[in-house]
Amino acid sequence: MKKVNFDCIAGYKAEVKELSDLCKLLRNCDEFLSKGFRLPRGLLLVGEPGVGKTVMAESLISESNIRCVKIDIGNVKDDDLADFLDAKFKEATSNTPAIIFIDELDKLCGESRMFGYGADIEMTRKFIKAMNDNQCDGVMVIATANDNDMLGDSLMRSGRFDRVVNIPVPSYEDRKEIINYYSKDKKFDKKVSFETLAKITGSFTGADIECVINEAGINAAIEDRDEICFKDLEKSVNRIVFQGCEKEKSLDKINKEIVAIHETGHLIAGLCLDKEGVGGVSIIPQGDTKGHVKVYRDPLTICNKQEIINKIVIALAGRAAEKVFKPDEDYIGAEFDLSKAYGMAKSLIQDSAFYGFEYYADARVRRMGEVVTSEERHKRIEDKTCELVSECLTRAIELVKNNKELAEKYISELKKKYSLTREEIMRIYNRYNKK
Repeated sequence: MKKVNFDCIAGYKAEVKELSDLCKLLRNCDEFLSKGFRLPRGLLLVGEPGVGKTVMAESLISESNIRCVKIDIGNVKDDDLADFLDAKFKEATSNTPAIIFIDELDKLCGESRMFGYGADIEMTRKFIKAMNDNQCDGVMVIATANDNDMLGDSLMRSGRFDRVVNIPVPSYEDRKEIINYYSKDKKFDKKVSFETLAKITGSFTGADIECVINEAGINAAIEDRDEICFKDLEKSVNRIVFQGCEKEKSLDKINKEIVAIHETGHLIAGLCLDKEGVGGVSIIPQGDTKGHVKVYRDPLTICNKQEIINKIVIALAGRAAEKVFKPDEDYIGAEFDLSKAYGMAKSLIQDSAFYGFEYYADARVRRMGEVVTSEERHKRIEDKTCELVSECLTRAIELVKNNKELAEKYISELKKKYSLTREEIMRIYNRYNKK
């Protein structure tokens, strides 16, 4: 077990408080038991990969300073699993207080709560049997899981996992603390703003942020610089988002113009509907993308209906710009934008019932990934989705037409520079609006 403690956890104040309270229980277990209570049977930390569940669990174990039995079934044969689990639980109960730690429990136990089947139901049963046969008031199971939907109700109920702590992706304030934590002992250019970096890493996990800073440092070192500049950070952010390297200036003249028009459409809509969120624009191909516009929004912020419609309009504005500037041509390449827009529109109609319950379908009831509903309702939902997407495309076309002169300026600048920072975007925007 790595030697970690709560000081190794940046941000997540509420979650660390919860773990600290549990730590006090574990440290004073005998006193607690003497009052007629027991330790929680289990603590489950749930969250997507990279949010820090394992570090949090290991910190709790380390800070509690009591014996830990770790369960790792990597080399255990299926036929031996029941005996292996039973032996591990007996090892813990033989000398209490003790902790049993299982990392990624959903890899060991899997049981779909949607339809009640899964590849690992038998393992789930064996694990539950080991828990039931070796219950002890002085033993607590600590586990992590990426997807608690794969852990059946029989395992998730009180008396097995009494406490479930959901670990979300870090908030803006959490990201600032995580950035400060991983930036210790590293040199940065004076112009680097950690607040801006926290803003452009919305939806990033702690592991992603650590990778961004490390990759930025590598890029600076390759270029023989001692200090990390913001371009290094932006480059590493883009590498994670698009999962590919930049292919600078690889577009020919015709494609460069088309991509510049397309990305300018997104930019214009972004400036009209979410000006403060616009971060930059590029026509440098990266991964599967020919270019991109950054419109940042904290993923933990609750959206209202109009904000989601605005996001649909922004997603469709690339296609809208093509229709405005190249009305006689039809181009492929906007498939991701269209899929994103259609998905958001369908979610508004089907999941959120913003347009009435006649379109609602329970997103939790699925078969082969599709929401289960009647044919009539399905057609009604699809028709309404197409109607909403068409309305949003019309709105996007209007925005581009109403700002055509500004769009032409951005297209021209992108064809020359390939990318524009927020500062460059706003300088052009402010100059245009003074006219």
